[in-house]
Amino acid sequence: MATLLARTIAVRPVVLAAALVGIAAAPAAAVPPPLEPPAPAPLPAPVPPEPETPAPAQPTAKRTIFVFNGRGWGHGIGMSQYGARGRALAGWTTGRILRHYYRGTALRRVPARRIKVLLHTSVARGQVTSDGPWRVVTEGAGRRARNLRPGTVYRVVVRGGRVEVLGPGGGRVAAARSSLRFEPRGRSILTIRRPGGLPYRGWLRFRRRGNLTDVINAVPLTQYLQGVVPREMPSAWGDDAPAALRAQAIAARSYALATRRRSGAFDVYTDTRSQVYGGLLAEDPRTNAAVRATRRVVIVHRGQVIPAFFFSTSGGRTENNENVWAGQARPYLRSVPDRFDRISPLHRWPDRPAFTPEQLGRSLGLGEAVTALRVTERGRSPRVKKALVVARSGRRVTLTGAQMKARLGLRETWFSVSRRRVTPAVAKELLAG
Repeated sequence: MATLLARTIAVRPVVLAAALVGIAAAPAAAVPPPLEPPAPAPLPAPVPPEPETPAPAQPTAKRTIFVFNGRGWGHGIGMSQYGARGRALAGWTTGRILRHYYRGTALRRVPARRIKVLLHTSVARGQVTSDGPWRVVTEGAGRRARNLRPGTVYRVVVRGGRVEVLGPGGGRVAAARSSLRFEPRGRSILTIRRPGGLPYRGWLRFRRRGNLTDVINAVPLTQYLQGVVPREMPSAWGDDAPAALRAQAIAARSYALATRRRSGAFDVYTDTRSQVYGGLLAEDPRTNAAVRATRRVVIVHRGQVIPAFFFSTSGGRTENNENVWAGQARPYLRSVPDRFDRISPLHRWPDRPAFTPEQLGRSLGLGEAVTALRVTERGRSPRVKKALVVARSGRRVTLTGAQMKARLGLRETWFSVSRRRVTPAVAKELLAG
C-alpha cells in the first residue's frame, strides 16, 4: 500500500518593537497596538490513496487421483486372528471359535510325529555348536556316529564330492557322500553359528547339493509349533485371551500337517510359503502353554485334517475360498460374519492409498495412464473378484482382485475405488498419505 505523508508547515511570528526616545510632555495620543503576526494558512486535507485493483485470480489446475478405501488385512479365508481374539475376550471357548470359522469341522487327536523344516539353502560353509552333549552321525552307507565336545564350534564344508565336518584345528571329524546330521543328547540345544546364528531344538541335517549344502531342522511337531505360534499371533494375547492362542495353535498344527510336502528331504519351509518359524528364540511361555494345552489336536472335516487357513483382519466378514483363489470350493472355508473383528486397527483402513493415473497404470502393468477403473464382480464379503481397467489409449484389461492387491501393495481385496478431481495441494496430501 502506498502511504501519503502530510507536509507540516512551520510559521515563525515576527515581533516588531518600537523605541520611544525623548518624548516631551504632550497631550496623550493613541498608540497603535503592535502588529499581530498573520494567521498560518490551513493545511491541505490528506489525499486518500487510490484503492489497488487486485489481479484477476488464475484458476488452479486440478489433478485426477484414484483413491482406494478398504477393510481388513490378509487373504480373507478361514480364521480371522483379530476376530478370534474378539470372541475370546467375549468368553468364547477355543472349540466354539474354531467351529465358527471352519464350518462343519470337528477336533481330533493325531499321533505325535517329527517335522522337517528347511532352514537354509545353498550354504557354502556352515558352523554348528551345542551347549551340551551332542554327536554327529553320517547318513547313508557306512553310517557312523561320533561324539562332539560341548561348546566347540565345528565347521561344515563340501570337498571332493563329500560333506565334511572339521574340528577347530581344521582336522576332519566326519564325512559323508550325501548328508550328515548333528544330534543333541538330553536337553542340549544346537546353534547354527553360520548362517543365521540361531538356536534350534531337535537335530540339524546338512544335505549336500552339488558343492553346497541345504540345512534342515528335524523337530517334534509340538516344539516346531512353539517356534511358529508366537510368529503368527502376538504372545501377549495370552494374557487376556488365551482361547485365541489355543485356537491359533490348533489351526497352525492342522495347517502344517495338511500342507506338508509328501516327498523330498523336507516337509515345510521356514517362511510364509508354509508358516513363519523362529526356532527357540521365538518361544514365549504363553504360546508354549497354548501349544502344550492342545497337544496333538487338529481340525478335521470328514475325517481328514484340513488346511486351516488364517489371517489377520477380516473387516467384518470372511470370504469363500474359491472367490479369492482359483480352485474347488471347500465346504469348511465358507464366508462367515465376523463382527468381533472390529477391535482390529485395520478393520477399516485408517489411510486411503492413492495413485495418479500414471502411477496406477505403471503399477498395474499397463505401461500407460489409467482413465477409468470399475469393480465388475465381488465375492460374498464383498471382496473384489474382478475389476475392469481402462487405459488412456482405450485398451481395456480385466484383473482379479488378487492381482490388484499384489501389484498395488494393498492390504486386502475388500476395497472400493473413487476417481477424484482435486487441487494440487489435496493431491499431494492424498499421495503422501
